[in-house]
Amino acid sequence: MATSSLKEFSFKELKMATGNFSSDAWLGDGDSCKVYKGWMDETTLAPSTSGDGMVVAIKEYPNKEPHFELWQNYNAKLSNFSLARLGPSSEEASVSTVIAGTFGYIAPECITTGDLYLKSDVYGFGVVLLELLMGLRVNDQEHPCGEQNLVDWLKQILSQETKLKTIMDAQMEGQYPSEAALQAAQLSLRCLELDPLSRPSMKEVMEVLKEIEALGSHLHAEVK
Repeated sequence: MATSSLKEFSFKELKMATGNFSSDAWLGDGDSCKVYKGWMDETTLAPSTSGDGMVVAIKEYPNKEPHFELWQNYNAKLSNFSLARLGPSSEEASVSTVIAGTFGYIAPECITTGDLYLKSDVYGFGVVLLELLMGLRVNDQEHPCGEQNLVDWLKQILSQETKLKTIMDAQMEGQYPSEAALQAAQLSLRCLELDPLSRPSMKEVMEVLKEIEALGSHLHAEVK
């Protein structure tokens, strides 16, 4: 990515975007950082108040100014994470690596064999999508026994439309057509395939998300 396409943010700006790293903006912890939800103006990328503009993710590292990642129109902008490494671009190829990531989001093959595939991160996206659909965290020890791991608990339910309606986040009721919810659930299932080669590419994921967005837009148009 060309340097000119990156925008630098001061620590002061990131504090403003997250409400001074408020506990309400906290999303979770990684191995070496905390992740917060912040808000930026869509046009100027200036920090804004909660609920105004577009959502961004901000990583806060101990004794360091936070690193910043921004997504808009499915394009991520990352800088200075010191995590990248060169590897083969083939979907079938893998590289061996030391496991690094947040428990619950790491692909099974990375844990069992230490192999990292092109689609290993697709698994993590599937987990996040599942959390969004259910309004629950992937690991929650306060849940009843058998429901503490979101992926294991829900994989059998996601493919059944009638049961899906009973476990969807209640706060989303009336905001989506049932077809869109089912498509999102099926996409999550595909991303969570144990075999990395059976998972969709992020390009395929983006295409499905656009279809889901179109269904949602159609619903809002009918309501108007």
